[in-house]
Amino acid sequence: MIYKKLKYLFIVLIGILLLLPLDLISKDNGKNKRPIMAKTQGAQIVTTRMDINNLNALEANNGFSDYNTNSNLEGTEYPKGSGKTAVFQSGFLWGGYIPGDSQVRVGGSAYRTGLQPGPIVNGVAADPADAKYSIYRVRPDVYPGGPKVDLSSDAALEGVSEAALRAQYEADWTNWPAAGTGNDLSAPFKDVNGDGKYEPGVDIPGVPGADQTIYYVANDLNSGNTTNLYGTAPIGIEVHATFWAYAQSGALGNMYFKKWNIINKGSNTVDSMFVSFWADVDLGTATDDLVGCDTTLSLQFTYNGNPTDAVYTPLPPPADGFDFFEGPVVAGEATDSAIFKGSIVYGKKNLPMTAAYFFINNDANFNDPTQGDPAGATQFYHFFNGEYGLTGAPFIDNKNNETKFAFYGDPVAGTGWLDGVTSAPGDRRQGMASGPFTMAPGDTQEVVVAEIFAGATTGVDYHSAINLLKFYDKTAQSSYNNFFQIATAPPAPQVSVVNLNNKVVLDWGENLAAVQATENYGSLGYKFEGYNVFQLPPPNSTASSVLLATYDVAGDNILKILDDYFDATSGEVTSKVYEFGTDSGIKRSITITTDQVMNVGKALNNGSKYYYAVTAYAYNATSIPHHLENPISSITVVPQGSAPGVRSTYTTGDTIIAAHSAGTSDGSVIVLVVDPTKLTGDQYKVAFDTAGGINSWKLIDVTKSNSVVLSGQTNQTGDDNYSFVSGMQVKVI
Repeated sequence: MIYKKLKYLFIVLIGILLLLPLDLISKDNGKNKRPIMAKTQGAQIVTTRMDINNLNALEANNGFSDYNTNSNLEGTEYPKGSGKTAVFQSGFLWGGYIPGDSQVRVGGSAYRTGLQPGPIVNGVAADPADAKYSIYRVRPDVYPGGPKVDLSSDAALEGVSEAALRAQYEADWTNWPAAGTGNDLSAPFKDVNGDGKYEPGVDIPGVPGADQTIYYVANDLNSGNTTNLYGTAPIGIEVHATFWAYAQSGALGNMYFKKWNIINKGSNTVDSMFVSFWADVDLGTATDDLVGCDTTLSLQFTYNGNPTDAVYTPLPPPADGFDFFEGPVVAGEATDSAIFKGSIVYGKKNLPMTAAYFFINNDANFNDPTQGDPAGATQFYHFFNGEYGLTGAPFIDNKNNETKFAFYGDPVAGTGWLDGVTSAPGDRRQGMASGPFTMAPGDTQEVVVAEIFAGATTGVDYHSAINLLKFYDKTAQSSYNNFFQIATAPPAPQVSVVNLNNKVVLDWGENLAAVQATENYGSLGYKFEGYNVFQLPPPNSTASSVLLATYDVAGDNILKILDDYFDATSGEVTSKVYEFGTDSGIKRSITITTDQVMNVGKALNNGSKYYYAVTAYAYNATSIPHHLENPISSITVVPQGSAPGVRSTYTTGDTIIAAHSAGTSDGSVIVLVVDPTKLTGDQYKVAFDTAGGINSWKLIDVTKSNSVVLSGQTNQTGDDNYSFVSGMQVKVI
């Protein structure tokens, strides 16, 4: 084999160092993996990073994904910032027959690329060096004229200045290639004013709701590229690639989503066509990996063949998987439905993952398809059909049955057809395919894949990482089922603290706007259900937090809420109770007199620090997970006596009975003191209104010129669900 030398060319644009690869040669049949740099393309931006959450993946506008411009380094870093990598490269492929051809044509990207930047216009490829065919990246919190979000850690990770990184984000926001612009490449955006066109000062670019979106358009009309890839001619495919991710903890923080819209802009119908996502996953050390798949989840994954990995040590090695969410749309029965471009199409159906294949670097029986040769296209087409690439022989499982899904057993349980039995752990490649289907000129197909990482954390070993991966995959599937509308937890309560003599009061009812935002919350079927109050241990303590109280909606019979969770001790996914509702009714304050964490049951000491948190949670019986709760935010309190010479007429919990001075009402007004430090000394009165057959009451500050403090209040039950004002809770019964 003749190895091409590495060529690195660099340019500086807006202070950003750009790495501009045009082509990659295949992985050598040894340890060297050599991306090849080609000449620069003017001011075009050709690479950018997906790094908003717990991973760091490089993407390029010619089809390369999860790769590294340095040939001797692996690609995607996981966990982000660890310096440890889990993927060498991944890509998207397709293959099919043109009428009159005896040779199948295969295009896309696999170590080398058959693509070039830009669309196909009137049957001709656009100028691939034009700057407007750059790769674009946006995030909704970084935009021209917006608040200066701290990008210092992102800039350090990417090796650029913070100013340059911000400038590029803002430029991509302004030049986002969406509808209604001079560079309309069909990029997704949130159309805030609903006028159908992208306006940078009004609309939000990117996948709506995502925290980071990458977008580019490419095509396969460069015959030199397609011949170099697998020795066949172009088809005339235009690719619109969209990658996006969410800045969350848990499952969504360990994955990102990939969507390819492919358009047949050639003059020929493509028959017996397949699409495929493939990946060369190297979990740290490349030579000790195994692959598997779960056909019930449409999930293919790679896991370490040994409990430890030289690169990941002292962490256990992770697992990496790919879920085939959305396959090509084909004709179905009248009762069928398909998802296409974020909508449901009836009478059609999405093809699932129809094959899961593998091959092994430097293995005479299972080696990589031959590049730069039509034989390689034939070999990959075998893989697309769920067959051994080099021979076209069917996969035979451990029971001597033919299957299209390689290694569909359970590695954790040690059951079924497993990798590693006939071939030792090694440098595996994996792929998923979907087809066949026919693609006529002008047809568009859409494919959506999630790339999911799990593990590389203390307590999650190399096998239990597979269980965690499948657990994360359920969240990814739920996100897809909701058209990637990601529900968020209710707004966090705004808590005020009253430090009193040997006791404290936590009050989150005074800010009426915040109360309404939390308790009127609803998102994708989730509704506000209650509040939790916690006492937290001091910093650096090994003690555990304690749930002090739950105040939930009365009468809805939503009590204990269970959700699945990953138990790192057992390595299994199980269920546990996350919320302990009692139908007690909503309260918005709590008086605390004893320590329940460090000196359990003892009175709070004046001058000592204690730590608390109040959260709000929501419930949805049909979604995964069933509950959403905002993160714990610690509140520091210090009980203290009154200052010398200061005496309060009232203390927390005192009750004041109002006098009935006028009118015919047979009701009563009770005032509870919540925060004596906020009492004004003013006189108040309650008056009633009747409008539209609804009785309501209002609270009036007589001292302040009869100003209305509360209005439109309808609660007359005497429960705790009343608003707070000026340190008191006024109950009308």
